[in-house]
This record gives sequence, C-alpha cells and structure tokens, in this order.
Amino acid sequence: MDSGSWIRKLREERFLKPTGLERLSRAIAEATGNPDFYLAHGSLADIEAEASPASINVFSLSCFLRIPYDDLLRVFGVNLHDAAQFAPPTDPKRDFIGPTGPWENRPFPFR
Repeated sequence: MDSGSWIRKLREERFLKPTGLERLSRAIAEATGNPDFYLAHGSLADIEAEASPASINVFSLSCFLRIPYDDLLRVFGVNLHDAAQFAPPTDPKRDFIGPTGPWENRPFPFR
C-alpha cells in the first residue's frame, strides 16, 4: 500500500474527516504560535494523493493520527536513524553549535 492510501486508511479508521483534521492542525498552529503546523484540507488531499509532505505537516499528521513522528516519517521513506551515516565527520572544537553568551545555562532562545 502506498503512503497516501495508508494515511487515508488510518484517517478513515479513526473516523476523522479532512475538515476535522484541518481544525485540529489549526489548534496546533495556534497553541505553538507557528502557522506552519496548519494543514489545509487541500494539503491533506495532496498527501493522500502521494505528494511528499513537509516535515512540519508530518508532525501535525502524527498528532491526530496518533502515530509516533519517526514512524510516520518512515512511511514517506525517511528513517531518522539513517541521518548519522550521511553526516560529514565533525571536529568538535571547530564545529560546535550551541548556545554561547549569557543564556549558556538556560534553554536556548529560538525565537
């Protein structure tokens, strides 16, 4: 079964309508303050018709389909555990990416 058909089958088994998923994703977008989490009805139709979704849309799908995010990514051919094998070797002294400055011991401010 292809990924789009599988997503549609799960949605229908859970008695979720596209408009309901649209509302749920809007709630996620509002709760996070990030409009990118919103999954429009047309975007869901595209995903169910085999379009590759944005990873942020996969997050919204995983929430309302109750499927772990990394499991749902695998449906679309992405295995998070494979990422390490494609990463270039790093030099920790040169390539360190982390917070520096007055917030070093606090959560990093992303926004």
